[in-house]
Amino acid sequence: MKTGTELLCDLFKGVGCDGPVGQGGGRILAANLVVYEPTGPVQSPHEWLNRYQIPIVQQSPAELGTALARFRCRAKGGVIEYAAVEIPRGSDIDKGIDRWSVWHEIGHALDYVSCANGIIVPMLHGQFSTLHVDLLRQHQEAIIEWHPHSNRAYKTQPCELWAETVAASICESWRVPPALMQAVRPDLVRWYLPV
Repeated sequence: MKTGTELLCDLFKGVGCDGPVGQGGGRILAANLVVYEPTGPVQSPHEWLNRYQIPIVQQSPAELGTALARFRCRAKGGVIEYAAVEIPRGSDIDKGIDRWSVWHEIGHALDYVSCANGIIVPMLHGQFSTLHVDLLRQHQEAIIEWHPHSNRAYKTQPCELWAETVAASICESWRVPPALMQAVRPDLVRWYLPV
């Protein structure tokens, strides 16, 4: 009897299963990759990322610069070839700002990958930040205060507003305005996020 990981590797036909692919440890997100369906919310960022074969890669502070975490993704011809969440070495992603930062990066991942009937479908960027852009803009002054960033132009991009909303919905839901939470909650529940 094969384990779930072994079955995923069979489906991957050996690509990206036993180790990193490309620079920084990202794996290829293959179309038609069957993933398990959770029975309830996925509480751990590790579990959520493993479900979509997106590894967490530890980097030195010099490699990350000022970022607390970073979602890196590369697409070619509308297909995502590489994805990884990078965190500083020694981060505890189950606590505090490290936890918030990883859920923020998972918010970015939601903009890049989709899943329909248990099949991973690589997406172009913006499936949720674009969908909710009007409401995100309406609440952007509250959102940018959650974890201030020195570059306001960067922080007010729709993808950043969306990722912050995902992190806040999971880590500090009391911060999210009720109208915004009502709008995004169905998408987050559908993606098995713990809201």
